[in-house]
Amino acid sequence: MLASLLLAVVAGLAPAPASAAPRCELRGEPTLVAKSRDTDARPRVHVDATIGETIDVFLRAPGRLDGRAVIFADDGEPGHVSWEAARCPAATLRWRRIEARMEHVDTPPPNPGIAIYANAVVFGPHHGRWIGHDAIEYVDTPLSDGDDRWSIAVRDATPSDAALAGTRAAEVRVVVP
Repeated sequence: MLASLLLAVVAGLAPAPASAAPRCELRGEPTLVAKSRDTDARPRVHVDATIGETIDVFLRAPGRLDGRAVIFADDGEPGHVSWEAARCPAATLRWRRIEARMEHVDTPPPNPGIAIYANAVVFGPHHGRWIGHDAIEYVDTPLSDGDDRWSIAVRDATPSDAALAGTRAAEVRVVVP
């Protein structure tokens, strides 16, 4: 009895044959978390960094691995599963740098002739009157060094427009087609 039980346990621990490809599925909305490379802090949704500091950004995606619900991520958090370590097929991932434009470029401004963002009339007899929420425009550019990877190191978040150096930094997004 003990020998057959031991055999069953050992058989249960045996690795799957190399030909058995795992069933990997992405389900639900992915999120990004980040942490400073210089700390042991856990990854968070919002991270502040100082100039010159490297931030590691991780993709977290809910999914299923061989029918079992998992969180796919390479963030080292307990219970998270690495897509690559699970031998899932290559994923197509495209990282983007997102920056707000400082004024209207592609959309008409709410105040004719003045490209600034505004929720109210600027100048004139109706100055200050509410005209509705304005929509901020964004520019995104590829961060190709992260393509098809589940994490990316961000070393420079300086705005691409030199006139804006020292202002709010860019944000990062990943597209999972």
